[in-house]
Amino acid sequence: VNEEENFHLNKIFSPVQLAQFRQRKAQSDGQNASKKQKKKKKTTNIKDDDSIPDGPDTDRSRGEETSSCSSRRGAAATADFAVIRTLHSGEIIKHHQTYTIEVKIVFVQVNGCSFVTRTAIPTGLIREEEFGEICSEHGMQHTQTQLEVMENELAGKQQEIEELSREIEEMRAAYGTEGLQQLQEFEAAIKKRDDIITQLTTNLQQARKEKDETMREFLELTEQSQKLQIQFQHLQASEALRNSSHSCTAADLLQAKQQILSHQQQLEEQECLLKNYQKKNEELEAQSRHLQDKVTTYEMVHFVLEKSLFLNFCSFKIFVISLKLKE
Repeated sequence: VNEEENFHLNKIFSPVQLAQFRQRKAQSDGQNASKKQKKKKKTTNIKDDDSIPDGPDTDRSRGEETSSCSSRRGAAATADFAVIRTLHSGEIIKHHQTYTIEVKIVFVQVNGCSFVTRTAIPTGLIREEEFGEICSEHGMQHTQTQLEVMENELAGKQQEIEELSREIEEMRAAYGTEGLQQLQEFEAAIKKRDDIITQLTTNLQQARKEKDETMREFLELTEQSQKLQIQFQHLQASEALRNSSHSCTAADLLQAKQQILSHQQQLEEQECLLKNYQKKNEELEAQSRHLQDKVTTYEMVHFVLEKSLFLNFCSFKIFVISLKLKE
């Protein structure tokens, strides 16, 4: 039953409030225990007074009486009750009675908290002498006392539960809005960071693609330039052969010069294109490095932001816990 009660209380309250609740419960249980002891003393006094019968023997003897009672707790307990009388004449009169008590267990659940009510019910009596009325009255008084104690405990626990529920609602109203706002700001910052990283990644991929295309065009132009150089070397060799053989004519020389000039012009144009592509390639590399630096910077900023938000959230939780402990 205690495990079930702890389970329900853990579902309803926080650890700090649960500790406060248990402390209050222990205080109330201690007060109830002292009340029970006082009531038990009263009932035993009443029982001793009722166990002395009226008659001529008691008026004459004016003896002393002692009583003893032994009982055991359990689902079904057996109790032995003995009354011993000592008269002035030295005679000892001892009365025995044996009866059993059935314990009726009632589970009461209020707002998720379980309580146990145990009621002792006498079920069978084995007597050696007629004390039926006294025992029945004692059992009824004991049962009524237990019922009153349990009703008082139940009312006290209901009041404590209502107070704790009211405190929980006040704390939720005080701190729930601020925590939700911080959480929303944190989610918005993370979403913004993800969008920036996605955009930078797209730009970086596009820059790499343009760089690959530029390198491919650069290789093609380099190959064409090498071919033109080979052709120019062939023309130079053929011109040298013509000059050496003295068989070339002025027209051939003019045509060869024109071809040489055209090839030189093509080479110059190819070199200009190569320079332009090299310059463009350098710019793309610089842009790629710049984008990479931006990505690194945003990742560092995100890490710092996430760490600061986490520290703020932890400090907020510590602040809330300290407030709970102060309360």
